Formats: sequence, C-alpha cells, structure tokens
Amino acid sequence: MTGLDHRCLGLEQELFLVDEGGIPSNSADEVLAGLREASRSVGKDPACFAPEVSLGIVEAIVPPARSLAELEGEYLECLRLVIEAVRSMGLRLYPLATYPLPTKPTLRDEPRYRMQARTLGQERYSQAGRCAGVHLHLGVHPEVVDPRAGASYAAPIRTTSPVPDGVCG
Repeated sequence: MTGLDHRCLGLEQELFLVDEGGIPSNSADEVLAGLREASRSVGKDPACFAPEVSLGIVEAIVPPARSLAELEGEYLECLRLVIEAVRSMGLRLYPLATYPLPTKPTLRDEPRYRMQARTLGQERYSQAGRCAGVHLHLGVHPEVVDPRAGASYAAPIRTTSPVPDGVCG
C-alpha cells in the first residue's frame, strides 16, 4: 500500500437558479428542501445539497470518491436530482460562472458570510452572489493539516483588498 491509497476526491458545483424565462430566482431554500426530501427517498445523504451565499444559488456536493469513475457516477446522480427538483418547481439551472445580465443578488446573512464581507469589503463581497463555480477537492494525508487551524470570526478587518477588482472569490 502506498501513501496515496487512502486519498480521495470530491466535487462541489454551484448552480444559479433561473425561471423559465432565464430571470434569476431566489428559490434556493425551497429547492434545497425538495432536494433533501428527494435525496432521502433514494438513500442519498441530504447534506449533498447546500445553500450558498446567494438565495439564487444552490450547491451540489459530491461525496468523497476513490476514483474518477466513482466521482463521475456520484456527480451525475447529484446533478440528476438537482435537475428534477428545479424542473418540478418550474425553474431551470444556469451552470455558468457568472450571470450575464445585470442583477442584484439577495445574499444570506450568516456569521461566515458576514466575516467574508467584512474581510473583502461589502462592495467586493457582493460579487460572490454573481459567481458560481466547480471546486475539486483532493484528499491529503491526515497528518498534512493541523486540526487546530481554522478561520477566526474575530479576525481584524483588512484595510486593503486581497482580491483584484472584478475577480470572484
């Protein structure tokens, strides 16, 4: 057995919700409620679907897999559930990185998001609700990450921007 045998990969995809005319919809909480129910009915963990910073975005979280083939199968199952849930509500998915028309997303007001807004500044942070993406997570050996490390909600406010203008966080 090599040091790589225990490693795994996971995937997260954020998806914009739009109505049948392509107009953004702030229906994430309703979609997530339907997804949790649908996932339970097929024996899938309801935590595979999560809210995002904007009420117009849902996130599909593919559980850790040990191979690309396994990851692909899990991803397609998650995507199938999302597509079925939004269609049943008369909605559609817009899976691209940014919504192309002017929009002012409704952002969630939770501690982790307030910390991000404080760190980036409200104007830059508001861009987060206009951006969606796919994140690939690669497992590392357990001793690589210090379990005591984390983000502090009491971190000082940054006075200069850590992110260039126009870049999604």
